[in-house]
Amino acid sequence: MSIINKPPESYKDCLLYRVLIDREKPNHEIIEKIEYFIEYVSPLLNLVVAGPFRNYTLHNPGHSKKLVHLGGQIVSESTLSKLTDLDIMLFIYSCYFHDLGMSITTKERNSLIQSQEYSDFQNENESFKNRVDKLRHLHSKAKDEFKSSLEVTLFQLQEFALSEILRRNHAKPETYSKLINYLKTKTGRKDLFAYNGVSFEEILIQICESHNLNSIVLGELISARDPRFERKLPIGGLYLNVQFVSAMLRITDILDFDRERTPIILFESLGIEENDLPGSKISLEEWNKHLSVHSIELSQNEIIINAESKHPSIEKAINEFAQIIEDEIKDTLASINYNDQEIKEKYNFKLPTNVRTKINSIEYVYHDLKLYLNQESIMTMLMGEQLYNNPGAALRELLQNSIDACNVRKKLSKEDYIPNISVKLKVSEDESKWLIIEDNGIGMDEYVISKYLFQVGSSYYRSNEFTKIIDSKYNPISRFGIGVISVFMISDFLKITTKNNDSIRGDYKNRNITISNKGSLAFITESEKGSQGTTMELRLKEEYSNKSYLSYFENYLRSVIIRPTVPIHVSIINHFVLKKKYISFKKNAIKNAEDLGIKYVVLDLDRFSDSIEGCAILPLYIEGDMLIFTRENRRIQFNEEKSINPHDVFEEYQGNRVTVNGFKIGLRRTSKIFGKRLRFAYDINVIGDEEVRYDVARDRIIGKGVTVVKNRVREAIVKALEETGIIDSLEESTLNFLRSSKLLQDDGTVIAEKEDLKKILNLIPQETWPIGLHQSIAKELGLRPGIVRNTISYFLDNDMVFDGRRK
Repeated sequence: MSIINKPPESYKDCLLYRVLIDREKPNHEIIEKIEYFIEYVSPLLNLVVAGPFRNYTLHNPGHSKKLVHLGGQIVSESTLSKLTDLDIMLFIYSCYFHDLGMSITTKERNSLIQSQEYSDFQNENESFKNRVDKLRHLHSKAKDEFKSSLEVTLFQLQEFALSEILRRNHAKPETYSKLINYLKTKTGRKDLFAYNGVSFEEILIQICESHNLNSIVLGELISARDPRFERKLPIGGLYLNVQFVSAMLRITDILDFDRERTPIILFESLGIEENDLPGSKISLEEWNKHLSVHSIELSQNEIIINAESKHPSIEKAINEFAQIIEDEIKDTLASINYNDQEIKEKYNFKLPTNVRTKINSIEYVYHDLKLYLNQESIMTMLMGEQLYNNPGAALRELLQNSIDACNVRKKLSKEDYIPNISVKLKVSEDESKWLIIEDNGIGMDEYVISKYLFQVGSSYYRSNEFTKIIDSKYNPISRFGIGVISVFMISDFLKITTKNNDSIRGDYKNRNITISNKGSLAFITESEKGSQGTTMELRLKEEYSNKSYLSYFENYLRSVIIRPTVPIHVSIINHFVLKKKYISFKKNAIKNAEDLGIKYVVLDLDRFSDSIEGCAILPLYIEGDMLIFTRENRRIQFNEEKSINPHDVFEEYQGNRVTVNGFKIGLRRTSKIFGKRLRFAYDINVIGDEEVRYDVARDRIIGKGVTVVKNRVREAIVKALEETGIIDSLEESTLNFLRSSKLLQDDGTVIAEKEDLKKILNLIPQETWPIGLHQSIAKELGLRPGIVRNTISYFLDNDMVFDGRRK
């Protein structure tokens, strides 16, 4: 066990710099440039301390010097001697350069406050904006003494906003590029970011940018042979390990216990946010007074952070940040260790992966009390009759995950890959019945298993890590739900076998996970052999293992999974394949209709929309060269009791269907999208992005999602009519009807005509509404009060207006 000593007075006495100086043949070009760079940049770093970050932590030359000092402490002795002069140079440069984008002059500060970016920040952060608006309102009415106190708080909020904007921008490549150009111009040294005539500007930018990115980027590949962060990059006659230098910067930066990384904790706990806990109203200036990390111990097995704290919020922040440090070290070392033997032997750290805290709580007793939920009760609520009242939903959850896994592997695969998903029944020797869901998709490594597999409401496919793996926009089939724990609706024992041969962490192990009952811990074993993909084995509860329920599961899958992007082979009682299918006409159905003077206008909507697939079929009368929907006051429609029986027209007709990402889901009154009079047949798949909102059980589209989907369908139909030229064949009254169709709510309630919508919107106040608002607006515009009331409700349901109703 050893304590990491405080850095020396000068960076020239740091171990890394001494290694550079004491070499048999010191590289004078590199040494001269390091000294010149630090001398010129240090005053600029002091502007960070003078700006919005002064209450957080030091980003001054002292912080940079400490990183240089820590760099010599965390690498192994053998690595110290093997680092090239260029490795050391770029690391020292990055220590003094990575936070320089946070520096700001008084003039720049004032300009930023007046900028659109500052305004956008306020608008994006509703709670922050509401807090500012409330304080400004109080300030306008306050007396002198209280006015001064409010001004201080407002200033702190302003500083917080500025720090967030600067933090967001400081590590962007364009910020670093501007700084480099500024430094070359001001110093007159165009060679300051070059060695032996070869520029390393882009490499320095890449290293500094990486400290603000997820650690997984260190292991990313640009192509099969080209890593994103080079391990052996030649520059001016020397090699540079860009990955290792980037890792050094990340680890030293976080080991300086960088409180910059916990602004939300400060914002919520130390008085900026409203808080009624005794002693919690502490200004940001008190942060440094109440937090004292006095030493960090280093051993072979763990890192120990020793500190004193005068407030439980501070202690909580230290504990949470210690976990962040541990995660950072583990993830970074995982990327570093995934190298060939030559690189691993030359470049390595002497760091343990466990981090713990020893905190002296001054004048309080610390208890980390949290809100805990009764797991059994919550599971019963989620998966009982209150929510997931359909036991087949468990299979839907698993199969959606399997489809996503196969789609992702297909995107990543560099060779021919045929996705395969199956659901089958197995009877064990003790006669218990097992449902087995198997896919050959991407599979899971240990990180995904621990972070996402058993997390309710978490989705790996919507995580920052996943968006870095998939370069194109990917819309997952699965959506936030109760996920894999839904299997305990129908089973009492779960086995999972999974393996990811494409793991970016190089974690290719095959894992077997078993969970007995829904409250138990997972038991995991590992092996090297296994096939890529995931297999879920569910031992069915006795009440779900009879033939009646097995048949029910089959029928549920047939009725819900209409258009899977990957075929699903099912063998429970019967054998069948679930694959993409849409409505189709029976033989001679179109000709038979034309003999009766009826034309089926078939619109392939996926040709005219990026978010709607499938078809809509409009039945219209043939009137010479024109098409009409009414003849002799008789409307034509698909209806078993009126006009056309759809069972006589379509193969295996199961009614009008809407699916989202291939899975059937409820959507009310889609056929009335053009008003009550025009009905059509449809078989539609919706590409389910974030605007398509489901109910909690994900059985139907709700709220604003209804309007979004209906508008998309309507727009696709109109566009199809126009671009296919069918609209030119429509009789004038039919055409006028389509163009003047009313906007309907989900329940079919008519709201105002389009030309009146904006007028009503402009008359709705942005503060508490007066009693009888809808009546006064109706009177002013000459509309019926009921129409205005329905319109205001529509605006409220779709988050289009401020809710000023008296609560």
